[in-house]
Amino acid sequence: MELMIRRATQDDCVKVFELSNDPIVRENAINQEEIIFEEHVEWFRNKITSPDCEFFIVENDLGDFIGQVRFDKMAEDVFISISVSADFKGKRLGTRIINLATEKTSFGCIVSKVKKSNIPSFKAFQKAGYVLFLEDEMLYTLNYSKEEYGNV
Repeated sequence: MELMIRRATQDDCVKVFELSNDPIVRENAINQEEIIFEEHVEWFRNKITSPDCEFFIVENDLGDFIGQVRFDKMAEDVFISISVSADFKGKRLGTRIINLATEKTSFGCIVSKVKKSNIPSFKAFQKAGYVLFLEDEMLYTLNYSKEEYGNV
């Protein structure tokens, strides 16, 4: 299956909302509270227009929505967030999606925080060249540097 990545637009708002409220996505999120649609609409508009956020949509060659990847700059760090649609989970797409997005972003150093219970995501980030540098009771923190590791 060929994967394509493009910038998110306002037309993607509902798809991202539905994906964000998927029970498995909520379970693996740091903030597990259900997302309210009206709040999501404002949040989404702010994200896709912010210079501190690069928001990508992943689709296959048939145009099916596979998921989203977001890079958020907060203070000195850039955090990556990835969500995959239930229809495409378990198909070993995580590493490919992370590689595509990491290559596409203009940010050079990226941090990923993964819940320890989310082993598939942790392994996908490692296979994509992200390196574990911190671990606590709940989270793995991995980082990636384009300068250090080269383009993916």
